[in-house]
Amino acid sequence: MKSSPILVGRWMLGAGVIGGLALVGCGGPKPGTPEAEAQVAKRSAAPVRAEMTGTFALDEKTQSQLFPHTIGSQWTYETESSQTVANRPPESRKGEITLRIDAARTEGASTRFQIATVTGGKKVDEQSWMIDKTGIYQVAVSAKNKPFTPPQPVVRFPLKPGGTFTWKGTSPTATDKRLDGILEGSIIGIQPVDTDLGSTTALFVESALAATLPDKKKTLTVTDTFLRPGIGIVRYQQTIRGQTFQSVIQFRLKEYTIK
Repeated sequence: MKSSPILVGRWMLGAGVIGGLALVGCGGPKPGTPEAEAQVAKRSAAPVRAEMTGTFALDEKTQSQLFPHTIGSQWTYETESSQTVANRPPESRKGEITLRIDAARTEGASTRFQIATVTGGKKVDEQSWMIDKTGIYQVAVSAKNKPFTPPQPVVRFPLKPGGTFTWKGTSPTATDKRLDGILEGSIIGIQPVDTDLGSTTALFVESALAATLPDKKKTLTVTDTFLRPGIGIVRYQQTIRGQTFQSVIQFRLKEYTIK
């Protein structure tokens, strides 16, 4: 299966990386088949873990726990990816991906941590993130540590429903070129959301990145991130629209371990 020639957006979660669209994983039952319906029934019957129940306040405690980053913590997601490119048939895949904290260090009032992307038991990518009293940021991507300049916010603090944040800067690409972009983010508030572990409530953050590609074409990347304190990202969707393509990727939390 061929992939889209361009991807603009967080691999997860920075909104400005260009590369081939990774339709994560492969296989999975076709929607509407008995196998797919059995998977849905299994999810519905699964007991919800205690830490996924109950409400939470948008306070400093929640801010500090919004993305656990102790070494060894990891999250496994069911994924669905699709893409439409001009003059090609639509493509889609289902699969699984794991995110793992491989390193973390505190410098002054901020903590920087490395997130490994694992598929099929192999590390295929990595990212550098940072959390401090002002928010959570993506700092760099890939083993080459290609930076976002300045670091790109996933969410900014303080947490307040209806709050907004902006970013203007450059992002890394699959080559040595840089991507210019302007991001506008919104803190929508606490909302119910479903996962492969059952239903829960999470903080909904939405961002839209308007970017100019190296060939001067324009793209819009809309990212919906649902975070629950003490757990991290429980649901995620990113839609990327260009002049000749559209891609969508979704993550649903399936398993997690917080160290």
